[in-house]
Amino acid sequence: MTFTSFKKLQQKLDTKVPEAKHWTRDKLPMDRSVFLGIYKTSEGATIGEGTVVTFAGWLMKLRPGSEESCNCGTTNGGGKEVTDMHLVVISSSDRENTPECNSVTVEISPHFRPERWDGHTLLSANDHPLRFTGQLMYDAAHRPCSGSPPTRGFQSPSRVSNWEVHPVYAIDVCTKKSLRSCKANNDSVWKPLDQWQGEE
Repeated sequence: MTFTSFKKLQQKLDTKVPEAKHWTRDKLPMDRSVFLGIYKTSEGATIGEGTVVTFAGWLMKLRPGSEESCNCGTTNGGGKEVTDMHLVVISSSDRENTPECNSVTVEISPHFRPERWDGHTLLSANDHPLRFTGQLMYDAAHRPCSGSPPTRGFQSPSRVSNWEVHPVYAIDVCTKKSLRSCKANNDSVWKPLDQWQGEE
């Protein structure tokens, strides 16, 4: 997956299912089969909700988790064990000058989350691209940024698409410091986050 893939997925869904533009937290689609097989990639793979994908980018920021239906409505008072970690991922290491509306959301579920998948370890790898492997999921409760310049939707996170990597099955840190040198399909340059020891 690339950042363009997430934009294309959003465009394809909005074309295929026009009512998607009117879904909200209180008005969600009854049939999730509309999210299956939405987009055909340049490699010829047909992807949609539930497809396991690999995606590389730069961590822009972490967002604290909160009460969500995917975690049975458990509140943040229960700590990190019961809430998702929301990662804002961008295509550039220039965090200061990259609009958050260009970002993609990656959500780490609390279920069976490794101990070292925490904010401290993620931020210790901030000078390196990260690679995420997980399922595509469509967040129908929100709308992505729109307009010119793009601005976030009402009560929605700033991002380019409502398609997320959620849940995450694997996180890797690139041993290089350039996204160009950190192709998602080149396993030789990636190290699992739980084995990451920071800069040598």
